[in-house]
Amino acid sequence: MDIHIALLQRLNLLPTMKTATIKNSGLISRACERLIQVEHTLKHAASEAQISQDAYITWRPLYCKDIFIFANGKPNDTMVGVAAGKHCQFFCSQHSTVSMPTESAVVFMAHVTCDVLQDGREQMVILVYDILCDDDSCQDTPVRDRYANLLKHQRIIETTFQLGEAIFKVQWMGESSCQAKVATLQLPHEKCGIVEVGGRVQYQIHAV
Repeated sequence: MDIHIALLQRLNLLPTMKTATIKNSGLISRACERLIQVEHTLKHAASEAQISQDAYITWRPLYCKDIFIFANGKPNDTMVGVAAGKHCQFFCSQHSTVSMPTESAVVFMAHVTCDVLQDGREQMVILVYDILCDDDSCQDTPVRDRYANLLKHQRIIETTFQLGEAIFKVQWMGESSCQAKVATLQLPHEKCGIVEVGGRVQYQIHAV
């Protein structure tokens, strides 16, 4: 099944523009720019350049769809963004428990993939690796600080969030010196490369 169709079906997504308001336009615009930049990166071969020292790294699942999730203190406002060429499509889910403990809006950048469990069953999982805040002063926040902020929400994300059939996990990220660790990680899904986040560009893929 096409991964885009599978995403729509298994996350129970329906088109929406409800949350794309003037109030939230700046944050959503930044999230779309990030997502489109990721899609642009995927069209090119893995980079052979050295990973920036100020970047963080993680892995990219082999079978993966890139999304962002807009969330605030109102569950009905939760919105999923998916890149479509040079634009983004927006969706809501009929089965969502995503909600922040405060009214402040955030965007989670995430990989969607499928884990293979020990009993052979598949579990769709949303791996959250970055967070954007609804605050102009946060636009240039280093990735180290963004990830530290994301970890503050880890318990809520992993114990209360669900979107359709998918559960949520905060994806591990670490300093660029951890390349060997990332390359040898044993995971419940296949990986296709090392991702550099927050370096020369916000998202860059390197060969394992």
